[in-house]
Amino acid sequence: MSFGFQLVHARPSRASTLLLSWLLFSLGIGLYFYASQKRHRENPEDRVMPTVSQMFHGMSDASVPWQTSLSLAERLASRDVVVTLVKDGDHRLSLDADLERLGRTLDGLLGNVR
Repeated sequence: MSFGFQLVHARPSRASTLLLSWLLFSLGIGLYFYASQKRHRENPEDRVMPTVSQMFHGMSDASVPWQTSLSLAERLASRDVVVTLVKDGDHRLSLDADLERLGRTLDGLLGNVR
């Protein structure tokens, strides 16, 4: 069983959920600024900020329409944008299959950082 799967499959407390969300957000921001700095060093005249986006959206999400993710993907400057639509996924994407998918993706992203 992968680390990412274990990480997203566990049922954490509310405090753990908030801490994990904050850590993932901080990691994302850190990676964004690292990539921005690297790209700027390679081409100081380039003003487009690099982004790598991996979005998951449940098509049965009653809170946010899945079309919102497609609209956002169209507006991002990066070409490295992946939108995964989960046909029976709800807003939380909390089914075992959803958590496994998220875990595999997280493992892949973390593998690129190491």
